[in-house]
Amino acid sequence: MIESLLASQKSFSSYWQSENDPLQDQNSFIAEKSAKLANFVKYWTGAADLQTGFEKIRKKEYQLGTYHLLKGSLHVTALALATRMFFSPSSSSHLRGSYKPTNTPTNTPTNTPTYSPIYSPSASTCYSSRILGPVPDVPSNAKIEYNYCEGVERPITIVTAYNDAIKDYAEPIIENQRAYAEKHNYCYVVYNGDLAHDNGNPRAPYWSKIVAIWDQWQKVKPGSWIVWMDASAIITNTDKTFASIADRYGKGQKDVIVTNEPQVPINNAVFALRKNDWTEKWIQKVWSRCDLSQGGEGRCRGTKQDPDCHFEQESMTGLWEDNLDVKDHTSLISNRVMNSFYRFSHTNTDRNDRYLQYDDDVKKFHWHPGDFICKVTGMQGRLRTPMTQFVLDKCIDEDCEVPKTEQGVLGYRRPHSNLR
Repeated sequence: MIESLLASQKSFSSYWQSENDPLQDQNSFIAEKSAKLANFVKYWTGAADLQTGFEKIRKKEYQLGTYHLLKGSLHVTALALATRMFFSPSSSSHLRGSYKPTNTPTNTPTNTPTYSPIYSPSASTCYSSRILGPVPDVPSNAKIEYNYCEGVERPITIVTAYNDAIKDYAEPIIENQRAYAEKHNYCYVVYNGDLAHDNGNPRAPYWSKIVAIWDQWQKVKPGSWIVWMDASAIITNTDKTFASIADRYGKGQKDVIVTNEPQVPINNAVFALRKNDWTEKWIQKVWSRCDLSQGGEGRCRGTKQDPDCHFEQESMTGLWEDNLDVKDHTSLISNRVMNSFYRFSHTNTDRNDRYLQYDDDVKKFHWHPGDFICKVTGMQGRLRTPMTQFVLDKCIDEDCEVPKTEQGVLGYRRPHSNLR
């Protein structure tokens, strides 16, 4: 079949190289050649046979109809194989997680570690220029800034991380999280700096949560829960507990608890996992989806080509979508349980002046007074800080009405402060 496709190139050329073309009548010439080209395309793509096959089936000529359907399907299959052969990278050299750049030295020192992919579905291709390994240790230029209950084993550990880029709004939220952890006698660990890297090559800061979680996973006792909280997630109802959520949604083999959201299946701003053998593999699988680790090279969020990439969140979503075992071990719950959103529609200059429309999610996903956690999400930087300030000042264990317009947010003046 492939040989037939290649041979067809000569036939294709012959349609346009006739020595006796009726040049005197250009319209007739174009019509004739267009009709031939259309017939050529219909034949070699299988469309003609498929159409004939369906017509014969409708006329109850089943044997002839089946023949044409099979013939058309063979054409489609051959065309797909040819397309893959000519336009896709070689699967032998670009397997997910195992691609090495052409300039990689052949005399690699024997003490340089090499890694095989943990998650390598054959249907996907990795274009990463890095050799990916397991989740790395926390780098020396980052640090654990705060560790409440260090050395004491407790059933729940809350983990967060931040860097200088989000310091202005993160620091007061970290104080909110710390006070909550102390109230309920949970461990609380804060990492400062960019933690994510592949053998020294940095990833986007979003991946830091995977490194922080892995670092704590190695330290806590088996069976205990690790809760990740973004440094923009505010505890607004301090009487609610992660222990009750783990008891309700972490039964049986449900080892990961994560929330939904309206625009993608999973939002991982706040999620929990139990330490056991299964989550050890799950963490490594999330990290090893190399096609989504390109953020460290500036190829993800904020680009016009892929403005919606969410790095580690998309990796977690992909695992959940593609793997029945992951679904069996995951509780996907309403975001209102522990990840309510505070956001409103606006033009986001941080994302190429995109208009972000959130009107449809207000009732179901929006934060309400009394909700456990308020997550300011999907907002540009100049709005995010005053929005978090308002919630921290007005809404902790209190009934409040958050501003839902740019004017209302930017007009908020903190109590006893000249900051706007």
